[in-house]
Amino acid sequence: MSDKDYIHQDAHAAAIQRERAAAQKDGVAQGIEQGVTKGAAQERARIKAILTAPAAEKRQKSAQTLAFDTEMLPEAAAAILAGLPEEGPRRTIPSLAERHAAAGTGAGAEGPGGAEAAARSASSGGRGGVMQQAAAKIARRRAGSESETDGVDGSV
Repeated sequence: MSDKDYIHQDAHAAAIQRERAAAQKDGVAQGIEQGVTKGAAQERARIKAILTAPAAEKRQKSAQTLAFDTEMLPEAAAAILAGLPEEGPRRTIPSLAERHAAAGTGAGAEGPGGAEAAARSASSGGRGGVMQQAAAKIARRRAGSESETDGVDGSV
């Protein structure tokens, strides 16, 4: 055999080092890819577990917050959801005028007896007499029984 058939030991060591580095780089890239894939699958499973937990059924907004905005485990999220009140349509509180109108009494009541009820209330002189008088005046105006200039001197 001639010297051409042999690789010098330094060249051999350099070639092995290059191959090791390339293999390591490929291995790291594959590991990262597998890790990202596995992590994404685990995160999807975590989100699904939170959103489909029995406690999340009537608390979807809270469940979405816990699933997407935290790293909380599904078991912990389910425990928190179970302690929250059920979500439903938002209740609006009717205004005072709406409540009086619904009851058919008091200032601002629309319908039968509204102005009369306000006038009775104002003339009774109970607590808040000034407010009741003003409410009665507004009710009479709405009912059309008082002009804009009535009561200018302070009388109702």
